[in-house]
Amino acid sequence: APPPVTYKFIIPEGYTVKQIVDRVAQEIPFIDNIDMEEAVDISNYSYDYLVDSSSLEGVLMEFLWYIFH
Repeated sequence: APPPVTYKFIIPEGYTVKQIVDRVAQEIPFIDNIDMEEAVDISNYSYDYLVDSSSLEGVLMEFLWYIFH
């Protein structure tokens, strides 16, 4: 089997969830907007620090992200 492909990207500080969804879908060929919208839907997470939050806005900080495929 071929080795996994690693995709690296940075989410700039201040990006909205919508901008993050669009950027990831644009840069990672096997992820589309629908997949990303589901991944950032706060109802999929039950962490204590998200109890008072209505979205992941502000939680997904500037960082170098790696996605392996």
